[in-house]
Amino acid sequence: MQFKFSFYKGQQNSEILRVNISDPGNISVVKNEDGNLDPSKIDKIELVAGDVVISSDNGEITWVGDIFTITPSTDNINLLTRRSFAELVVYKDDRSATAASGYIHIANWS
Repeated sequence: MQFKFSFYKGQQNSEILRVNISDPGNISVVKNEDGNLDPSKIDKIELVAGDVVISSDNGEITWVGDIFTITPSTDNINLLTRRSFAELVVYKDDRSATAASGYIHIANWS
């Protein structure tokens, strides 16, 4: 899955998504019957862009069913460059796999 998230500096921002898993590799074990990422089968999820990690560990990524909400802290938004490559990484039993990749776009709020 490819994504493009847009966030604005100086604001609280959210992106909402459902992660469809087309990779038949080791990530296929965390799918639900619809082929989407099943959060009940993972330990945590992170959106990694360079040195910036937006994580479910600190509440920046939450979910209801297979709908995920990514709400990075304003501190993390301020650390990101205008356009950053990012990966959505899932963890289960100390193993990790990339569920999706794409770009984060940061715009100045005016």
